[in-house]
Amino acid sequence: MEIKKANLSWRRALTPLKRVEKIFQHHPAHPSWGVQEIHDDHQNRLGWNGGGYTHFIYRNGDIYEMRGEHQGAHVGRDNWNERSLGICYQGYLHNDSTGNTTEMTNEQVKSGAWLNAKLIKDYDLTVDDIAGHGEVSATACPGNLFRMDELKAQAKQLLKSEGKEQDDTIHRVQIGAYSKWENAANTAEDAQDKGYDAYIGTRRDYYVVQIGAFGELKNATALADQAEGDGYEIYISSQALGPAEQPEEKDADPEPPEEEQEQEKEEEKEEKEKTPITGRAKATYRQAQKWAKNRGAHRRFIEIAELYWGYGEQMGIRPEVLYAQAAKETAFGNYTGVVPPTHNNWAGIKIREGGPNNDPDAHEKFDTPEEGVRAHFNHICAYVGKEPIGEPHGRYKTVMVTAWAGTIKYVEELGARWAPASGYGESIINDYLNDLLDTPEPEEEEIEEETSKNLVEAIIEAMKNLIELLKKFIKKEEH
Repeated sequence: MEIKKANLSWRRALTPLKRVEKIFQHHPAHPSWGVQEIHDDHQNRLGWNGGGYTHFIYRNGDIYEMRGEHQGAHVGRDNWNERSLGICYQGYLHNDSTGNTTEMTNEQVKSGAWLNAKLIKDYDLTVDDIAGHGEVSATACPGNLFRMDELKAQAKQLLKSEGKEQDDTIHRVQIGAYSKWENAANTAEDAQDKGYDAYIGTRRDYYVVQIGAFGELKNATALADQAEGDGYEIYISSQALGPAEQPEEKDADPEPPEEEQEQEKEEEKEEKEKTPITGRAKATYRQAQKWAKNRGAHRRFIEIAELYWGYGEQMGIRPEVLYAQAAKETAFGNYTGVVPPTHNNWAGIKIREGGPNNDPDAHEKFDTPEEGVRAHFNHICAYVGKEPIGEPHGRYKTVMVTAWAGTIKYVEELGARWAPASGYGESIINDYLNDLLDTPEPEEEEIEEETSKNLVEAIIEAMKNLIELLKKFIKKEEH
C-alpha cells in the first residue's frame, strides 16, 4: 500500500507535531465528501487553516496524507491536536434518521489497519493507542458503523506478522550516569531545554539520565544519533523482559534529596493554586449568563456568552476565563471606557502599531460581535501557543514576535503583558472569574422565564426601530 500526497493549499505554515500519543479515527459525517471538499469546508465555513485531519481514506481504500506529521484540528479537547494523529474515513458511518448513512467498506478497514499499523511502528505506539474520536469528546464520531474491532484486530495481526508486536526487549537511551543527584538533575534539565523527554532513573548506586525507551532498536538508535549530535555521550541499555512483563516507558523517578523534595512540594503547591487558561470549561454558558445578568451586564454581553463556549470547545481554551476577561475589559458589555461598542472589541485589543490607551482608533475594530469573539480567542492563542482560527488580526502578529509568545499557561501571567498592570491577571480571577464559577446553574424555570423575557424585549426593540423608521418616512413625505 502507499500513502498519496494531497495537493492542498494552506493559509499559513503548518506546525510540526512534537510527539504522538494516540491515533484517532473519524468520519466526516457526510456520505461522499473527499479530501478537497473537507479541506474547503474547514477553510471556508470554519475559518481554519485547512482540512483538520492528518490522513484520509476513501471508500476504495486509497490513502491520502492531509496534514501528515503536523498538528491537526480534529480533537479540540485536552490539547489532543498537539499530541495525536487523526485519520478520517470517507462516508457517513453512523446509523441515524438523517438518511445519509453509508457502510464502512472492507477496503477502508484493510487500509485503515495498514495505516494505523505503520503509524504505530513510526511513533512507537501500541494497538491500544488506536481510539475513536468519541472516546475523548462528546461526539458520536467515528459513528456506530465504524468497524473498530476488526480494524484493531487486523492492525495487530500486521504488526505480529512483521515481528513488530511488543517484543521481549526494551532499549533505553541514556545520556549520563552520576553518583550525585544534582549532577543528574542538571543534565536532565539541559536535555529538557533542548526538547528531550528527559527523566532520572536509578541503576544500582547511580542516578541515570534517560531520554527514551523503545521496543525497537532502530528507534532507540535514531534518538541516540540525534542526541549525540547535540553533544551528549550516549549509551543504549537493552534489557530482556520476562514473558509476562510489559516494557515500561519510564523508570519511576528516584527520591531526590530531602531539601529538593521540599522545594518540589512548594512548586507543586504553587502550580495548583494557579489558574490555567487552556483546558475544559468549568462552568456552562448558562451559568455565565446568569452571573452576567446578576452583575448588571448589557444584553449584548449576555447574548454573546454562547459563542464564547462554542469557540472554547473548538480550541481547547477555557471559555469562562475569556468571558471573565471580556467582562473586565468592557464593563460587562456596557463599554464605559474608551472603546465604543461599535468596535465589537471584547478584549481591549490594540491595532498592530499600538497607540495611546485613551485613543479609540488605537484599538482594533471588528465587523461583527462574533468576529470580535474569534479575535479574542485568536489573540490568546499567541500567548498560549495554540493555532488561531481563520486569518488573525494585526496585533496577533505583534505578540507572536515577543520572547514569551506561546509560553503563557496561567491567567496570573497576563499581567504586564496583556495590559501594563502587573496585577491584571489576578484582577480577572478575583474580581470576575471566581464569582462566575461560584454562580449556581440556573433552574429550568429560570431559563424558560429568561427566554420569554428576552423574546419580549426583542419584540419591543423591533417595534421601537419600526416606529423610528415610520417617523422618518412620514417626515420625508411631509417635505
